[in-house]
Amino acid sequence: IDRYSNRMGSFGRDILREIPYGEFFRLNGLGSDWSLLGHRDSGGYRVEVVGVENGTFNLSLVLSDGKGVLQEITFTGVECRSGSVASIRIVAEAVTPRLSIDWQGDGQEDQGVEGTMTLLGEPELTLIGAVQETSADPAGHAVALLFNRDISTRTGMVLENYSLAGKNVFGAFLQASKR
Repeated sequence: IDRYSNRMGSFGRDILREIPYGEFFRLNGLGSDWSLLGHRDSGGYRVEVVGVENGTFNLSLVLSDGKGVLQEITFTGVECRSGSVASIRIVAEAVTPRLSIDWQGDGQEDQGVEGTMTLLGEPELTLIGAVQETSADPAGHAVALLFNRDISTRTGMVLENYSLAGKNVFGAFLQASKR
């Protein structure tokens, strides 16, 4: 749920995708769901798990600090009761790995559950896409590359780091985004 009360997820039989830059996937047969937010809103989000029956659930959140550092917050074997609401607030500042449990669904926290926070290693540099960049060279001799993470200025502009079969590399430039 975002600051404007837009929702994303499974609500009874309905699947809602109201949060901008967000997507929700039901992983049929696996007994779990997966959500993705492509843009982290400065107003933050509230992640809720609403109990429809008694049992337990696992919740895993992977968050970016906006600078490429990923951390995973995990809650395992959390008790769930019919009508209960477990929630955590995700904001731009540091997130406390604590799940608030409201057993009656009345808006009052009845119990807190501590999660574990793990710093995830930087992903291996991977090329996502390449296109001919005719705005840089009308003859099409320039190629724009998009990588999965920032590239350092020190290595991103070294010509020897790039090759294309049968072609010579004459220059390398980084966009302001460093990607």
